[in-house]
Amino acid sequence: MTIIKYATDYLKRNPFFGEFFHESAIAKFKKYLVTGFSSFGLEYFIYFVFLHFLGVYYLYSSFIAQAVVFCFNFLMNRYWSFQSRMKLSHQLPRYLAMFLFNVATSTLLLKLLSDIWGINYYLSKVLVMGAIVSWTFIIYKRFIFVTDPKERNGA
Repeated sequence: MTIIKYATDYLKRNPFFGEFFHESAIAKFKKYLVTGFSSFGLEYFIYFVFLHFLGVYYLYSSFIAQAVVFCFNFLMNRYWSFQSRMKLSHQLPRYLAMFLFNVATSTLLLKLLSDIWGINYYLSKVLVMGAIVSWTFIIYKRFIFVTDPKERNGA
């Protein structure tokens, strides 16, 4: 048995991660990726325009881009990726908290990669965005865009 097969089988049996291997979760993940790539393109375009053409400081450019994409991403994930029917008054504060956490994390990581490690601003932005995508699907599915009350954990 290969290590990948062993790890996959283990995760499928795990109470927390097992649900992510079901067909419905995989379909949501595919839609999440489409939304994510669209958001990435829009956010990176805005970041590039503000930084390169308008000369706005890279951390401010990043914040502006994230703020603009906030609405697009929320609506696409709520109505298309996850098709959630949870009350908006429950989702929006959670999504906002996740957004603020991601903005803070993004700012710190951009500062670390660009100013401390000397990595190009544009490449740093791509690396940071990739890191953020890695944890948001799980948080979106389990806590923010819940489609079935039985899926809900911790809130």
